[in-house]
Amino acid sequence: MTPQLLQQVLSAYPARFAAQRWHVLGDAGGFSGAVIVRIETDLGEFALRGWPTVGMSASRILGLHRLLNVSHQSGISQLAVPLATTSGETLVTRHGRLWQLEPWMPGQADYTTNPSPVRLRNTMACLAAFHRVTVH
Repeated sequence: MTPQLLQQVLSAYPARFAAQRWHVLGDAGGFSGAVIVRIETDLGEFALRGWPTVGMSASRILGLHRLLNVSHQSGISQLAVPLATTSGETLVTRHGRLWQLEPWMPGQADYTTNPSPVRLRNTMACLAAFHRVTVH
């Protein structure tokens, strides 16, 4: 991820999402092939995700975006819903890759080292709510 590419992708979004600082967390070398950039803006922290260059189509990703949005609007707040560009889209195409900007969701997947009945109950309640919204 170069500063120029970061600027090109973020230029599709309102100016308030301009990155003050950024850090590449995954650069297409991981299991999924995604590029993940954590950016800091005047509005807070966001994740810029570059989808793998092979795999899901733009139409399928946009379908996932709609599903996330409907779920969030139904009260499931634990989801990182992609943000709209200045043209209202949730995907940006730059340099042969699809990009999306979403809120940064801090946390750590550590249930196996820190299990508890409360955490399991909360997880299952969130999953049940998601299924109620998405399965018809």
